[in-house]
Amino acid sequence: IRDRTLNRPSVRLPSVMDFQAEGLAVSIRSLPLLRGRVQLRTLDVEGPRVRIPLAGPASPPPAEKKAETAPAPKDPIARIIDTIDAVAGRAVVEIRDGRLELLAEDGVLAAWEALTLTYSAAAGQMKLQADAASPTFGRLTVDLSADPDALEMRGEAKLSDLDLPQLFARLLPSAPVSATEGSLGVGIRLNAPKPGDFDLHLSAEVPTLALERDGRILPVGALALEAAIHHQPGTWKVDLEALRSAQPLLGLSGSAVGEQATGWRVELASQPIEIAPLRTLALAWGGDLPVVATLFEILRAGQLYDLSVRTSAGSLQGLTKLEQISAGVRVAAAKVHIPATDLEATQIAGRID
Repeated sequence: IRDRTLNRPSVRLPSVMDFQAEGLAVSIRSLPLLRGRVQLRTLDVEGPRVRIPLAGPASPPPAEKKAETAPAPKDPIARIIDTIDAVAGRAVVEIRDGRLELLAEDGVLAAWEALTLTYSAAAGQMKLQADAASPTFGRLTVDLSADPDALEMRGEAKLSDLDLPQLFARLLPSAPVSATEGSLGVGIRLNAPKPGDFDLHLSAEVPTLALERDGRILPVGALALEAAIHHQPGTWKVDLEALRSAQPLLGLSGSAVGEQATGWRVELASQPIEIAPLRTLALAWGGDLPVVATLFEILRAGQLYDLSVRTSAGSLQGLTKLEQISAGVRVAAAKVHIPATDLEATQIAGRID
């Protein structure tokens, strides 16, 4: 059955999705229809508008019932592949000139225009490509492939030219910090070779950024992030390969490991840090905060290196408890002011734990 066309179709699923389109052309495979099953051959959608609310109505509390063994949750990658397979199957899907909107309680939170999407499945492989643009959330590109039988998925997604001032205003309207300048680029690569096992690599880059707090501007230059997330059944590992900036000069790396049997362990380390420029920025930016003012009233100049932070706990929430955190740093050629005596000491060296 070929080329059945619907003009201005619409589908509304309350709290889930609102779909409208200028036109929709569909062809259906004949043999499955004789067995009572509808199976798409092609789906061609012109000018769709999809609106997705990010928060639905609150669900009533579940009724009490006898304790029972819950089934093991299905791997998220397998759920994604199953959903795509159930919706599109072996059809060829093309979407042109679409619009995707994410809705918050007070209106449209994010929108992408000029959405194009192609999907096809042949020889046991699913392929999906998408491209869209937003004045606030930048250009979005997606390229995914999956094997529905082996439940294997790989691909990448990129967001480029996100407008940080608008992003702060939309997502963090009441935050004490705002962005007055800057753009963000984000890249994500996924490799999931089998159920329960996947690697996710994240990269982000901010060429220039200006943050404002109480009328004070903090310039940040060449901020970059490289990180990876690895998951195997029962184990999570997050590698912070690099978090660095050229202004202020900063370099951090570290890792976090979570295991069902032992809980979480976190380790962070930094590259050498010059105290004087860091002190100037910290006092200009957060000098009204007691902890900042006290710290840099003592530390005046020199170098910090081998800065390390370690913590462990049975849960993610426990990682922030002070009693679980151990930290240490080496200082070299430090200039220190002792407020109680109004004395200064220079050429201080050693390790603080």
